[in-house]
Amino acid sequence: MVTGLRAPLNVGDTLKLTMRFEKSAEQPVDVRVTPAFGPGPRR
Repeated sequence: MVTGLRAPLNVGDTLKLTMRFEKSAEQPVDVRVTPAFGPGPRR
């Protein structure tokens, strides 16, 4: 779940997220927004 968004997400957008784990280092990831009902087009 992504919270605290400042603008709507659009298919094709890329988000830069930081995953935080209890017993491991933070991991930055880039996540592409895809349609809610499928993986979307492959690029």
